[in-house]
Amino acid sequence: MTSSLPTLALWYLGSTAAFAGLSWLLSRWAIRAENAEERVSRLGSRTLVVVAGVEGAGLYLFGAYDLVTAGLNALLTDPLWPVAVFGGTLVLGAATATTALGCYLVMLPAVREGRDLDLSLAGNAVRVARQFFAGVLVFAVIGAFGIVATTGIGGWAPVVVFVAFALLHAVTPYTTRLSLSPRDPTDDEATRLRRACERVAFDPRGVHVVDTEGTENLLVNVTGVRGRRHLFVSRHLLDVTDDERLAVLVGIETNRARRGQQAVKFALLAGLAALGVSMVNGALARTAATLETSVWGPFLGGVAVVVLLAWVAGRLTYRADAATDAQVGTGTVHETMQWLLDEQGASRDRSTVTNLLQQTRSLGARMERLRDGGETGGSVGSES
Repeated sequence: MTSSLPTLALWYLGSTAAFAGLSWLLSRWAIRAENAEERVSRLGSRTLVVVAGVEGAGLYLFGAYDLVTAGLNALLTDPLWPVAVFGGTLVLGAATATTALGCYLVMLPAVREGRDLDLSLAGNAVRVARQFFAGVLVFAVIGAFGIVATTGIGGWAPVVVFVAFALLHAVTPYTTRLSLSPRDPTDDEATRLRRACERVAFDPRGVHVVDTEGTENLLVNVTGVRGRRHLFVSRHLLDVTDDERLAVLVGIETNRARRGQQAVKFALLAGLAALGVSMVNGALARTAATLETSVWGPFLGGVAVVVLLAWVAGRLTYRADAATDAQVGTGTVHETMQWLLDEQGASRDRSTVTNLLQQTRSLGARMERLRDGGETGGSVGSES
C-alpha cells in the first residue's frame, strides 16, 4: 500500500508521538516498582526493540520505502537503480531510528533515577544517536545488497550476501569508531593498555577509549580481521579495574578474536541473510503449490545452522577463557568473573535463548568450566 506523502508524514508523526507517550508511561510505572533498577533496565531495551520493529513495519506497509524509491527512480537512469534501493532502505531505517531515539530520550529521566546515574541528557542523546544512525547505515547497505541480490542476480544472490558480510566484518573497526566516537588514550591510559596487551601477546593496530559519561559501561571490544585488529575500552573500565583485571578482560576479548568467535557471529548473520534471500528467490520461482516445500526446507536448515554455530561459539568462548587463564595466571580469570558478579551486578546465568542470540555462554557456566579444568586453550603466539 502506497500512501501520499502528507498522509505518510501525518501517520509517522502520530505514531512517534504515541510511542513516546507510551514509553514515558511505562518508564514511570517501572520506576515505582520495588526492583526499579532491574525493571527500568529491562524495560528500556525491550521497549526500543518493539518500537523499532512496529514502526519499521508500519512505515514499510504504509509505503515509505516505495515512495522514496519511486522518487529516486524518476531521477536516475536504469543502471543506477540500486542507488534508489539503498536510498529507500536508508530513509526507512533513519525514520525508524528517529522514533526509537525519541522514545529513549523520554525514558532517560527514569533511567537516571532508577539506576542512580548522573547522565547528561544532551551528551547521552548525541552518543546514542551516533550508535543508532551508524547501525542504520550498516542496515541500509546490507538491505540494499539483499534486495539487489534477490531481484537482480538470481542464483548468485547468497554469494553476494556472504561477500557483503565479509566486507562488513573487515570494516568493523571503522563502523565501531563511527558509532562510539572514541578518543586516543592519555599517556597513563596508553601505558596501562600497552601492558595489558603485552601480557596476552596482542599488538593492536589501534587503541581507542570511549568516554561513557555517567554510565557504568565495562566496554572492552576487539574488532577487525587478523593483522588489522583494534581495541576499544571504556573509560569506566579503566577507572574500576586494576592492571590484573584489565589484562584478563583484554585477554578474553583478544583470544575470542583469535579463535574466530566474531567471524562465527558474522557467518551466522550472513547465513541467515543468505537463507532469507534464497527463500525469497525460491518463492518467486515456484508456484503456490510448491511454495510450502521451497520455504520450510531452508527454514529448518537455518534453525540447524543457528544451533550449530551457537554450540561452536560456546566452545570458542571456553577456549578463550582457558587461553587467557594460562597467559595471565591460573585462577585470575575465575576471580575476575566473580568480581563482575559481585561488584557490577552481572548475571550469573542466562536463558538458552539469550545464549543463542548472543552466541556466547553465561558467566556462571564459564566459571564452572574453568573450575573443572577448562578447555584446551591452544598455543598463542604474538599477533596483531
